[in-house]
Amino acid sequence: MQKLFEVQQVLAGWMTFIIRDDTEEYFFDVSYLTNFPDDFMLALTAAIERWPKDERADSFTTDEEPRFSEWEVTADGDNLIFRVTTYESSSRGKMTGASVITVDRDRFLRDFVSEMSDVLQRFGLFGYRREWNYEFPLSLFLQLKSYVSDREILEIEKDGSDNCGRDYWSTDFDREREELKDI
Repeated sequence: MQKLFEVQQVLAGWMTFIIRDDTEEYFFDVSYLTNFPDDFMLALTAAIERWPKDERADSFTTDEEPRFSEWEVTADGDNLIFRVTTYESSSRGKMTGASVITVDRDRFLRDFVSEMSDVLQRFGLFGYRREWNYEFPLSLFLQLKSYVSDREILEIEKDGSDNCGRDYWSTDFDREREELKDI
């Protein structure tokens, strides 16, 4: 069975990947001008309701030089839906394509976590930074990894308030370290 998400290449500020649904393969080639891995993981965590609802995280843009795409990620039951609209340039001139990709949520997330684990194994954190020009979105990745690992979800908990009444939040670092050991 083919993976629903597959990273083809991460090289010198470019990431090439495939998303597959039941009938088609969709190829994407995004540049470092927009931080696709971070934006995509944030949208995925929003779709599985692991991100605060008051922060809009389900849509983002990618730069594909010279093309430009707008992404929206939503959940519908057991499915994830990716709506991708592509334009000929970042000025959003002529629309060159529109895709609606529907995939099984749990299978896609397992494949995504597996592929990004492979990316981490191949490059490491510092090597990834060097190749992609951004830090690896480790905290978002751990949320997704926790979700697919059939373990208790990593919880972000209110840990108190500062002297100005602002809330601060924390997670269990020992649990996060355990998730890292399995990469």
